[in-house]
Amino acid sequence: MLQQNAVMSSSDYISDGFKDVSNMTDEGYYISKSFMDKFCVHIAKNFMDLPKIKVPLILGVWGGKGQGKTFQSMLIFKKLGVGPIVMSAGELESGNAGEPAKLIRQRYREASDIIKKGKMSTLFINDLDAGAGRMGGATQYTVNNQMVNATLMNLADNPTNVQLPGQYQVEEIPRVPIIATGNDFSTLYAPLIRDGRMEKFYWSPTFEDRVGVACGIFKADGVAEKDVEVPQQAALRPEPPLVPRALRRVRVAQQAASRGRCFVVQRHVRGVREAVRARHGPARRRACPEGSHTVSDSGQGGKKYPIDAGFSV
Repeated sequence: MLQQNAVMSSSDYISDGFKDVSNMTDEGYYISKSFMDKFCVHIAKNFMDLPKIKVPLILGVWGGKGQGKTFQSMLIFKKLGVGPIVMSAGELESGNAGEPAKLIRQRYREASDIIKKGKMSTLFINDLDAGAGRMGGATQYTVNNQMVNATLMNLADNPTNVQLPGQYQVEEIPRVPIIATGNDFSTLYAPLIRDGRMEKFYWSPTFEDRVGVACGIFKADGVAEKDVEVPQQAALRPEPPLVPRALRRVRVAQQAASRGRCFVVQRHVRGVREAVRARHGPARRRACPEGSHTVSDSGQGGKKYPIDAGFSV
């Protein structure tokens, strides 16, 4: 018996990349004002008709790992009533050449069909730099990496004329804002991240942001805000710089000489001499006037090297 596979348009089914945030609660969770403002402005500019103004299609949110970029994004989507089409970095590579680029175009058109129905949607790509970036000499740069970068550039240049492979009719579709997260966008193709195509937003949570996020997470446990502020202050306190032992000994000798005391190093003289030589060259023997301060080398027949109270390390 003959079977025929039905070919449906993207508006006839629910996309595999559709993220339903309607069942996600945002009660009690903290949303950063700067993060919210950047999202709202970017989405609003892409849905508005602004003649003679080039609006970047892509918003790149980048920052340190574990800073809550994705979770903040989902909270904002819930608050704004946006149904995002989500892609991960793993979908940007495939064993077949051209599949990730085709998938990006397909997901973009699926989001466009949602907008055509009167709802807001975006294409949200998680960890774009992990899937399309060049991480160094040990990372192989494949054809799919090149095609993903080229496809995103083409979407940014022609956001209303996106065609699937094999379809070449000119069909204008609604514009879909793209939001991508990552840790280091410098690994991406440079023309992709230029200002006309991508607007960059560096997310570095402030002290208030950190306290607000932690309070929202532990609200059900009854943790007070003051109990959250103390560890956050300790985490943001800068650590003292590490000073090598040899340089520390030289500084002690310098301070003792500046106070007018005779400082004789009996132990670990070798470390002092190496540090002085590395900083000021080989020490020269010279006649020590009465009252000068010296460092004695007990390992080399009791030779004495003068310490100038004016030198700094």
